[in-house]
Amino acid sequence: MNRKKNIAGKSKSRWKLYIAIAAVIVIGGLAGVWGLLHSSPPAYRPVAAENPEEVSPYLTHRLAPDFYNGVQLNEPFEMVIEQDGVNDILSRGVWPQQFDEMTVGIPMVVFEAGTVHLMSRVDYYGATCKTLRNAAEPFWR
Repeated sequence: MNRKKNIAGKSKSRWKLYIAIAAVIVIGGLAGVWGLLHSSPPAYRPVAAENPEEVSPYLTHRLAPDFYNGVQLNEPFEMVIEQDGVNDILSRGVWPQQFDEMTVGIPMVVFEAGTVHLMSRVDYYGATCKTLRNAAEPFWR
């Protein structure tokens, strides 16, 4: 009889251990999801435009003249597009943009070797994802 009580006590303590382990896993998972939703990559630092009402000087004074001069050659040409210039152009748009239940914040571009990263803050049905990150590789490789 004493042995039955001892076995029953062990099984109760085992169940308590299993419940405690499951609780730690669930709480850890929830903390991980919360951390992912509220963190952002170190590279995501959108810059607010100095004069958002004006057209980007990079667009009018650098890109447009380079494009115009390249087209005049009547042959293929190369253009160098700078990361800071593209981010200046993007920051002058009307942000945030609303698409049904999704709100998109100021986008930002990061150029890396062979890759272009487009990042933005996205709110969807009240849940905030600090950045939506999309990487694109050139098709001419």
